[in-house]
Amino acid sequence: MSNLSDNKFKDQKVTADGSNRAFIEARNIKTLWFNTGTLCNIECKNCYIESSPKNDSLAYLTFDEVKSFIDEAIDKNLGTNEIGFTGGEPFMNKDIMKMIDYSLRKHLKVLVLSNAMKPMLNRTKELIKLNHSNLTIRVSIDHYEKEKHEEIRGKNTYDVMLQGLKWLNENNFITLTYGLKRTGLETSNFLDHLKFPSIFILKQLVILLPFFGLVYLLINKFKLKLNLKDKKLLFLVFINLLPILLMLLTSMITGSRIRTMWMTPFYLFFGVFAVYLFKNQINLKKLNSFLYGFVFLVLLSPILYSYISVKQTNKRTDYFGKEIADLVERRWNKNFSNEIMYVVGDEWFAGNLSYHLPSRPKWFLELKDKVNSLDPNGGIIYVGNPEVLKKICPGDFGQMDKHGYCMIGSR
Repeated sequence: MSNLSDNKFKDQKVTADGSNRAFIEARNIKTLWFNTGTLCNIECKNCYIESSPKNDSLAYLTFDEVKSFIDEAIDKNLGTNEIGFTGGEPFMNKDIMKMIDYSLRKHLKVLVLSNAMKPMLNRTKELIKLNHSNLTIRVSIDHYEKEKHEEIRGKNTYDVMLQGLKWLNENNFITLTYGLKRTGLETSNFLDHLKFPSIFILKQLVILLPFFGLVYLLINKFKLKLNLKDKKLLFLVFINLLPILLMLLTSMITGSRIRTMWMTPFYLFFGVFAVYLFKNQINLKKLNSFLYGFVFLVLLSPILYSYISVKQTNKRTDYFGKEIADLVERRWNKNFSNEIMYVVGDEWFAGNLSYHLPSRPKWFLELKDKVNSLDPNGGIIYVGNPEVLKKICPGDFGQMDKHGYCMIGSR
């Protein structure tokens, strides 16, 4: 018999004796997680819920249940931008593809935790049809050595997992592909090994000019005495300067274009580094000048941004991606009977079209060797130079602003 009072858990915020219960209010749910069920094709020693081919203690989640939660998160503006699926092995759930597809169509990112084995490989024909630019499949690997991996996951698990990884790689289910395309590596030449590192350093110096100015306003004399035995100094050097050096070397060796914004998060501790480096040269009498300079820069940033926002007419924030997608969809539905499944073109215009179209077609920068893997029943839209597309387009041609659209589908 339990001696607990019936009122002990009656109120989630107040205990039975009237005291305030420890409580944290949920403000938003950025990632909404679903456990699709405890069944799994393998039995790992370290599994947190002891999933196995026989463990069905947690019943399979259904598509209707997932849909209702996703709709509720959207309707209540909970800030949800990602849906996560875990298990068990999510791909053993018969509704998993419907769940993923619905999430993507709602313009949500999707993360699936999988072992990349047969349950996933049995779904490759369905996966390839999805717009997987917003789909991440995170693969569980316990060790890079086969024996140690299989100590945890069981025999004959390593090679099948590698087969799944290979398929994911060959079909662009990796973020590295997108990152490499933005570096310009695909079209690099010898001069890029000098040009891009130089541009990178120059842009970083320009970004840091206000910071150097503030340091100048605070320092009496610039005298550097580096004690290489000072562990604190070495730590600050490593976390502040090493990322810049690595980025620079990467650009020099590969000839890649390093985006300016990729470096800015590493400047977070530059202030601490400067104060520690020049701690004996700081002139407190110049503190007022430093504060004036700091306030000036703090105010200058939003003023400049506001001015640019008002005066500049071709900002990316003003791009009518959704409106263009609506017009393209109307024209498509008027001329074709099948669904738009692929969009080909640059990452901004074609990528935006892929994102905003209700069917969430898969985006490609270019097709090249991918033609044979496409669904022959799927519609394709090419986005590019209107003069070129108008001459070669075998389907329906249209133009919006400076971009041409070639639509190829079934009538």
